[in-house]
Amino acid sequence: MRLSDNEQLHWFAVRKGEIVVLVLWEGTFSPLVKKIFLGLTLEKLLLQAGKDFPNMRPAISPELRTFQNCLEKYLKGQPVTFPLELLSLQQCSLFQQSVYQVTAAIPWGQVATYKEIAGRLGKPGASQAVGQALARNHFPLVIPCHRVVKSDGQTGGFSSGLQVKKILLRLEGWK
Repeated sequence: MRLSDNEQLHWFAVRKGEIVVLVLWEGTFSPLVKKIFLGLTLEKLLLQAGKDFPNMRPAISPELRTFQNCLEKYLKGQPVTFPLELLSLQQCSLFQQSVYQVTAAIPWGQVATYKEIAGRLGKPGASQAVGQALARNHFPLVIPCHRVVKSDGQTGGFSSGLQVKKILLRLEGWK
Protein backbone atom coordinates (compact mmCIF):
# COMPACT_ATOMS: atom_id res chain seq x y z
CA MET A 1 0.00 0.00 0.00
CA ARG A 2 2.36 2.68 -1.24
CA LEU A 3 1.44 6.26 -2.10
CA SER A 4 2.50 7.97 -5.28
CA ASP A 5 5.09 10.73 -4.97
CA ASN A 6 2.52 13.53 -5.09
CA GLU A 7 0.29 12.17 -2.29
CA GLN A 8 0.89 13.26 1.30
CA LEU A 9 -0.07 11.04 4.18
CA HIS A 10 -0.72 12.47 7.63
CA TRP A 11 -1.28 10.90 11.03
CA PHE A 12 -2.78 11.62 14.40
CA ALA A 13 -2.98 9.46 17.49
CA VAL A 14 -5.46 8.99 20.32
CA ARG A 15 -4.52 7.30 23.58
CA LYS A 16 -6.66 6.41 26.53
CA GLY A 17 -5.85 3.77 29.08
CA GLU A 18 -3.99 0.82 27.60
CA ILE A 19 -4.77 1.42 23.92
CA VAL A 20 -3.22 3.74 21.33
CA VAL A 21 -4.95 4.38 18.01
CA LEU A 22 -2.83 5.70 15.14
CA VAL A 23 -4.87 7.06 12.23
CA LEU A 24 -3.30 7.63 8.81
CA TRP A 25 -5.21 9.93 6.51
CA GLU A 26 -4.82 11.60 3.14
CA GLY A 27 -6.48 14.36 1.17
CA THR A 28 -6.62 18.09 1.57
CA PHE A 29 -10.20 19.08 0.73
CA SER A 30 -11.97 15.78 1.45
CA PRO A 31 -9.71 13.89 3.85
CA LEU A 32 -10.16 10.14 4.12
CA VAL A 33 -8.82 7.68 6.66
CA LYS A 34 -6.43 5.36 4.82
CA LYS A 35 -5.39 3.01 7.63
CA ILE A 36 -5.73 2.58 11.38
CA PHE A 37 -3.20 0.90 13.64
CA LEU A 38 -3.99 -0.27 17.17
CA GLY A 39 -1.46 -1.09 19.84
CA LEU A 40 -0.05 -0.46 23.26
CA THR A 41 2.64 2.15 22.44
CA LEU A 42 2.72 5.00 19.96
CA GLU A 43 6.42 4.39 19.25
CA LYS A 44 5.78 0.84 18.03
CA LEU A 45 2.81 1.93 15.93
CA LEU A 46 4.83 4.70 14.28
CA LEU A 47 7.61 2.23 13.48
CA GLN A 48 5.10 -0.23 12.06
CA ALA A 49 3.34 2.41 9.94
CA GLY A 50 6.64 3.97 8.87
CA LYS A 51 7.68 0.77 7.12
CA ASP A 52 4.99 1.25 4.46
CA PHE A 53 4.57 5.01 4.78
CA PRO A 54 7.99 6.55 5.50
CA ASN A 55 7.00 10.14 4.64
CA MET A 56 3.92 10.50 6.83
CA ARG A 57 3.58 13.71 8.82
CA PRO A 58 1.69 14.47 12.05
CA ALA A 59 -1.40 16.60 11.43
CA ILE A 60 -5.15 16.65 12.01
CA SER A 61 -7.69 17.97 9.56
CA PRO A 62 -10.67 19.95 10.90
CA GLU A 63 -12.89 17.57 8.91
CA LEU A 64 -11.53 14.65 10.95
CA ARG A 65 -12.18 16.17 14.41
CA THR A 66 -15.50 14.31 14.68
CA PHE A 67 -13.71 11.07 13.86
CA GLN A 68 -11.07 11.85 16.49
CA ASN A 69 -13.80 12.64 19.06
CA CYS A 70 -15.48 9.29 18.32
CA LEU A 71 -12.20 7.49 18.97
CA GLU A 72 -11.74 9.33 22.26
CA LYS A 73 -15.27 8.49 23.40
CA TYR A 74 -14.84 4.86 22.42
CA LEU A 75 -11.61 4.57 24.41
CA LYS A 76 -13.44 6.07 27.42
CA GLY A 77 -15.89 3.17 27.23
CA GLN A 78 -18.75 5.02 25.51
CA PRO A 79 -20.59 3.41 22.58
CA VAL A 80 -20.18 5.46 19.41
CA THR A 81 -21.20 5.36 15.77
CA PHE A 82 -18.20 6.07 13.59
CA PRO A 83 -18.65 8.11 10.39
CA LEU A 84 -17.92 5.35 7.85
CA GLU A 85 -18.00 7.83 4.97
CA LEU A 86 -14.57 9.03 6.12
CA LEU A 87 -12.97 5.66 5.38
CA SER A 88 -11.02 5.13 2.16
CA LEU A 89 -12.91 1.95 1.25
CA GLN A 90 -12.04 2.08 -2.45
CA GLN A 91 -8.74 0.36 -1.59
CA CYS A 92 -10.76 -2.71 -0.50
CA SER A 93 -12.33 -5.38 -2.71
CA LEU A 94 -16.12 -5.49 -3.05
CA PHE A 95 -16.19 -8.66 -0.92
CA GLN A 96 -14.15 -6.95 1.80
CA GLN A 97 -16.50 -3.97 1.69
CA SER A 98 -19.53 -6.24 2.12
CA VAL A 99 -17.86 -8.03 5.05
CA TYR A 100 -16.97 -4.66 6.61
CA GLN A 101 -20.55 -3.41 6.23
CA VAL A 102 -21.94 -6.45 8.05
CA THR A 103 -19.20 -6.28 10.70
CA ALA A 104 -19.84 -2.57 11.30
CA ALA A 105 -23.42 -3.47 12.25
CA ILE A 106 -22.36 -5.67 15.20
CA PRO A 107 -23.55 -3.73 18.26
CA TRP A 108 -21.29 -2.51 21.07
CA GLY A 109 -20.60 -5.26 23.60
CA GLN A 110 -21.84 -8.06 21.35
CA VAL A 111 -20.00 -10.50 19.12
CA ALA A 112 -20.70 -12.51 15.99
CA THR A 113 -18.92 -15.51 14.54
CA TYR A 114 -17.20 -15.72 11.18
CA LYS A 115 -19.88 -18.23 10.22
CA GLU A 116 -22.69 -15.83 11.20
CA ILE A 117 -21.18 -13.06 9.10
CA ALA A 118 -20.85 -15.41 6.13
CA GLY A 119 -24.52 -16.34 6.58
CA ARG A 120 -25.59 -12.69 6.72
CA LEU A 121 -23.76 -12.20 3.42
CA GLY A 122 -25.74 -15.08 1.90
CA LYS A 123 -22.54 -17.13 1.61
CA PRO A 124 -22.82 -19.73 4.38
CA GLY A 125 -19.67 -21.58 3.30
CA ALA A 126 -17.47 -18.48 3.27
CA SER A 127 -16.34 -18.39 6.91
CA GLN A 128 -12.66 -18.60 5.98
CA ALA A 129 -13.03 -15.89 3.34
CA VAL A 130 -14.68 -13.68 5.96
CA GLY A 131 -11.75 -14.33 8.29
CA GLN A 132 -9.28 -13.42 5.54
CA ALA A 133 -11.16 -10.22 4.73
CA LEU A 134 -11.16 -9.22 8.40
CA ALA A 135 -7.45 -10.06 8.72
CA ARG A 136 -6.87 -7.41 6.02
CA ASN A 137 -9.13 -4.84 7.71
CA HIS A 138 -7.46 -1.43 7.31
CA PHE A 139 -9.86 0.11 9.83
CA PRO A 140 -9.85 -1.95 13.04
CA LEU A 141 -12.00 -0.53 15.82
CA VAL A 142 -14.12 1.43 13.32
CA ILE A 143 -14.87 -1.79 11.43
CA PRO A 144 -15.04 -3.76 14.68
CA CYS A 145 -13.36 -7.01 13.67
CA HIS A 146 -12.48 -7.44 17.34
CA ARG A 147 -16.18 -8.31 17.81
CA VAL A 148 -15.84 -11.38 15.58
CA VAL A 149 -15.05 -14.64 17.36
CA LYS A 150 -14.71 -18.30 16.51
CA SER A 151 -17.76 -20.56 16.44
CA ASP A 152 -16.66 -22.22 19.68
CA GLY A 153 -16.74 -18.84 21.46
CA GLN A 154 -12.97 -18.40 21.65
CA THR A 155 -11.69 -14.97 20.71
CA GLY A 156 -9.77 -16.05 17.60
CA GLY A 157 -7.08 -13.90 16.02
CA PHE A 158 -6.65 -10.17 15.62
CA SER A 159 -4.22 -8.22 13.45
CA SER A 160 -3.30 -5.95 16.38
CA GLY A 161 -2.68 -8.89 18.69
CA LEU A 162 -4.82 -10.97 20.98
CA GLN A 163 -4.03 -8.78 24.00
CA VAL A 164 -5.46 -5.70 22.23
CA LYS A 165 -8.56 -7.67 21.13
CA LYS A 166 -9.23 -8.76 24.70
CA ILE A 167 -8.77 -5.20 26.01
CA LEU A 168 -11.29 -3.88 23.45
CA LEU A 169 -13.84 -6.60 24.23
CA ARG A 170 -13.42 -5.98 27.96
CA LEU A 171 -13.85 -2.22 27.39
CA GLU A 172 -17.18 -3.01 25.73
CA GLY A 173 -18.24 -5.24 28.61
CA TRP A 174 -18.06 -8.58 26.77
CA LYS A 175 -17.13 -11.44 29.10
